[in-house]
Amino acid sequence: MFELSKLFPITVVVAISLFVFKEIVEFFKKRSEKKRKISAYKILIAEEMSKNAWTIFILRNVVDRLGDPALAVEVLKAADGSTHVKMSNENECTTSAILPFHSSIFDKHIVDLAVVDKIFFLRVKETYQKIAETRAAINTILEICINPVLNAARNVVVKDLVGLINSAEFHIKETFTLCTGRQLDSHKPISFI
Repeated sequence: MFELSKLFPITVVVAISLFVFKEIVEFFKKRSEKKRKISAYKILIAEEMSKNAWTIFILRNVVDRLGDPALAVEVLKAADGSTHVKMSNENECTTSAILPFHSSIFDKHIVDLAVVDKIFFLRVKETYQKIAETRAAINTILEICINPVLNAARNVVVKDLVGLINSAEFHIKETFTLCTGRQLDSHKPISFI
């Protein structure tokens, strides 16, 4: 530092030193902030995956029953906006709710996720794509069940939906493991998000 003061005034040397120190502190501060943000997103997305695992569990039971051509199917809309499927034959009658998939965390923070960690974003995006495909297929099969003319095609669509459910379930479990480092061994019907 003594040699630099011969070349530059001491105020310039101090100013440069302070600038370098400030930049180093800012670098570590931003890196720490990024890690905290990613950690928070992982916690929230893991919660969504637990809730989506519950949706898959319920949906799989409904779809397995929809594959039975002997069952009469009626789609009911409740006052709260939820959808229920009533399945009956001469011996029994059951009603099951079609639970919604959860993607609000991803939907709200999609741009920030892409900016903060591109690799994490790309892996999670694939899971939400599978969820969206499954959601669309569910809506299609419910429309088919409503329309008696199309009801004959129900078995074909159910087989495709089973494949989509399996794929979505695989991705949900994979994303949960990515976020938490552990296997998804249970599902949550209720969560804080």
